[in-house]
This record gives sequence, C-alpha cells and structure tokens, in this order.
Amino acid sequence: MNYKIGEVSKMFNISKEMLRYYEKKGVLHPKRIDENNYRVYDEMDIFLLFEIVQYQAMNFHVTDIAEMLSNNYMENYAGYLEKYESSLRKEIA
Repeated sequence: MNYKIGEVSKMFNISKEMLRYYEKKGVLHPKRIDENNYRVYDEMDIFLLFEIVQYQAMNFHVTDIAEMLSNNYMENYAGYLEKYESSLRKEIA
C-alpha cells in the first residue's frame, strides 16, 4: 500500500516540510509517481519513519540518523547507542 505525504504527515503528526527535509538529508527515500511527481511512501518507508522518530526522540541529529541507516546498520546502531548511553550518564552525573 502506498501513502501520500499528507497521509504520512497526519499518521506521525509530522509536518510535510519535515518529511521533505528527511528526504533532502537522505534519511527517507519515497518513490515518485511518474505522472505528477508526487511522493508516495510504502510500508518500508513507514517502518523506517517509525525508527527515525524514535532516534529523534533520543536527540540523534538527522545527519547521524542518515549515516547510521546507510551502511552496516547494526554496527552503526550499536555505536550510536553507546554514544547515547554515554551522554545520558554525563547528564545524570
């Protein structure tokens, strides 16, 4: 199933501009409809957006998220979680 940008925006309570920003930064890669060049998001895009929202809640920067998702995902994920844990420990101390 494909979703339009407005539907995804409402689903996640995220502005359309933020979704376009994620695309610009290389975090999301929605497909385009040939006739009108509209963005469409499939199930994998929705799943990825759930992850992106979680990472943003953990104060990960969008460029860090893009890097983490690009190559060696699990290896990068572990490294970023270690950084996050370290920053939380510093904040608590």
